[in-house]
Amino acid sequence: MPATKEKEKEVKYPEVWFVYDGIGTWLGYVAENPPDKDPDKFHVVVSAGLPGYPNPYFDELERMSVGLGENVYELPKMLDGKSGGVMVAPVDKEDALTAFTNAGFMAKKTKKDDHEELLREMDKLQTTKGGESKRYTRAKS
Repeated sequence: MPATKEKEKEVKYPEVWFVYDGIGTWLGYVAENPPDKDPDKFHVVVSAGLPGYPNPYFDELERMSVGLGENVYELPKMLDGKSGGVMVAPVDKEDALTAFTNAGFMAKKTKKDDHEELLREMDKLQTTKGGESKRYTRAKS
C-alpha cells in the first residue's frame, strides 16, 4: 500500500497591522473585517491599556481613529471600571495606517507566527495549570 501524504490545509489568517509607539509598546491594531461585515474594509481597535499600565496615547489615538470610520464602539470596561478602549469600523486600511504613521506611531503587519502565538496563548488559558499548549507548537525564533 503506497504511503500518501495529505496536504495540510493552509489556514488563512486575516490581515492585521499592530500599532506601536517608538519604544515598541503595543497600542492597538488595524485589521480586516469579517467576511459578513464590510469585507472590503478594515476596523481599528485602540487599547486603553491595562489597570496600572494605561496607554499614554489613548486620547490622541481615539481622536484620530474616530475620524476614520462611521461607527465607534466602546470596548468592555476593565476590572477597575475604566474603558477598555474603542473600536472604529469600517475604515479604509491605507487611511488608518497613514494617520498612525504620520502621527509618529509604527504599524507592523502580522505574520503567520504572530497569529499562531496568539492562538497558543489563548489555548493555554483554557488549561487549569497553564503551561504548554496541547494543540499548537511553540514558534521558532
